[in-house]
Amino acid sequence: MGQIGHWDTVKSFVEKKPPEMWIDGVDRLRIGAYDLYEAIYWTAPESFQITMRGQEGEPVYVPSGRQVVDTARRFMAPGMTVAVDPDFGTPEMRTQADLFMREFAAREELYSKFSSAKLRGLMRGDCLFHLMADPAKEQDTRVAIHELNPGNYFPVERESDVDLNEGDSIVGAVIAEPEQDGTNTVIHRIVYSKTDAGKIEVMEDICKIDAWGQPGTDMDLEVIRVVATPITLPDPINQIPIYHIPNEFNEEVGWGSSEMRGIELLMRGINQSVTDEELSLVLDGIGVYITDAGSPLDDEGEEIPWTVAVGHILELPEGKMFQRVQGVGSIQPYIDHVRYLHDMIDSTTGANDITRGRADVAVAESGIALSLRMGPVLARMVEKELIITDRLRQMFFDLRNWFIAYEGLNGVEDIRWFPTYTDKLPVNKDKVFEQVMTMLGAKPPVISVMEARRILTKVGYVFSEEATLTGEITNDMRMVADVESVRLGLEG
Repeated sequence: MGQIGHWDTVKSFVEKKPPEMWIDGVDRLRIGAYDLYEAIYWTAPESFQITMRGQEGEPVYVPSGRQVVDTARRFMAPGMTVAVDPDFGTPEMRTQADLFMREFAAREELYSKFSSAKLRGLMRGDCLFHLMADPAKEQDTRVAIHELNPGNYFPVERESDVDLNEGDSIVGAVIAEPEQDGTNTVIHRIVYSKTDAGKIEVMEDICKIDAWGQPGTDMDLEVIRVVATPITLPDPINQIPIYHIPNEFNEEVGWGSSEMRGIELLMRGINQSVTDEELSLVLDGIGVYITDAGSPLDDEGEEIPWTVAVGHILELPEGKMFQRVQGVGSIQPYIDHVRYLHDMIDSTTGANDITRGRADVAVAESGIALSLRMGPVLARMVEKELIITDRLRQMFFDLRNWFIAYEGLNGVEDIRWFPTYTDKLPVNKDKVFEQVMTMLGAKPPVISVMEARRILTKVGYVFSEEATLTGEITNDMRMVADVESVRLGLEG
C-alpha cells in the first residue's frame, strides 16, 4: 500500500475540474484543493456532483461544510489582540512599543485581517501574511501587512538535503499571480531570496504564463520585463517577510489541512440524501400514474400528452385502467440517514448542540458538565492555537526590524509582542461577582478591593477611579480594624 497523499481525499474531485494551466506539478493539486474547499464552504453547486436519479431539477446542497468551519472559527483564537511581553524591555520601552503597535494595528486593520485569514485558513488549510514597506510614504505609515492567498505562494527550498546545521530549509519564495497584459495573460512575480550573508533580496517582474520558473518544477523562466529595480531589504531585516500559518500542521509536508479534510464524502452523502428526499416528496405530491390505455388523441388522430389537473376529467375506453402508483410511504429513512451522517461529522469534529448555541440551561450553568461537552472541540482548538501563537510571535519578532528599518522606531530591540485571546466560553458574571464578594467579605479579606476591581473589570464591570480609590482606602481601614480587634482579643 502506497503512502497516503496530503490531498488524496479531494483528489478525485479536483481532477474533474479544469486544471490551472499556469501551474505544474503537485502545486496544481494543492491549489485545486484550496479552490474546492472554498467552493464547499460557500455551498457552490460545482463543489460536488449530485446525481438526480434520472429526473430533471436542481440538486439540494446543505451547508454542512460551512457549519464545520464556522464552529472551529468560533472557538479558535477568539478576540485576538497583540500585547507587549512584560518580561522584556524597560517600562518606557514597553509603553512606547504598546502605543506604536496599537496605532499600527488600527491603521492596517490587523485584527480584521486576522479574522479573515483565520476563516480562510480553516477553509483552505493554509493562510499567510505578507509584510511590505513603501519608503516614499510618510513616516509611521510605511510598513504594511497583507493577507496572502496561499494559491499564489510558492516556497523555494534548499537544493541540498536539509541538515540540522543548515538552518531553515526555505531559502526563498515566489508570489505569482496571473494578470492581463493587453490581450495576453502573463504572470506577475515577486521573488524573495535569502543570500548566504543573511540578506533578503527582492525583485519584481512579468513572465510568460508558461515560463515563470515555478519552484519545485523544471519549468523554464522567460522574463518579459522587470517591474522594479531589484533591491536588498535594509538591516536589520533578515527573514523572508511571508508568514505561513497552517491548519493541522504537518512538518513532513509543510502544508496545512482544511477543517473539512476527510469528511468530504460524508458531506456529499448528505447532499445526495437530501436531494433524493426532496425528489421523493415531489413525486409523492405530483404522483406517477400508469395506464394500459393508449395515449389520448386529438381530433386529427395525433397523440397528445395526458393532462392530469384539478377539475380535469379523464375519459378512458371501457375496460382500461388508469391509476396512481403508490409513492414512498415515509421519508423517515432518509431523515434518519441524514441525521446519522451529520452525527458522524459532529463526532469527528467535536461539534454538538452547545457549539451551535443551543445549550441546555442546566448544562450551561454546570461548569463540569459544560467542560465535558465542550472538551473535544476546545482541546482541538487549543492545539491549533499553539501553531497560530508560534507563527504570530515569529512575525511580531521580525516586525520590530521592519519598524526599526522603515519607521525609525529605535529603542525596541529588546521588546517582544505576543498574541492574546479572549475566553472561548462566555463567563458567568453573576457567579464571578459572587465569588469575588465572598473573598472580599472574608475576615480577614482574601483579596483587596483593587484586585477585586481587576477581576470584575475583566468580565465587563466598569469602575471610576474615584470609586476605586475610595474602596481601597475603606478596605485598608477595615483590615487594620480587624487586625487591631484580634490583637486586643489576644491581650484580653
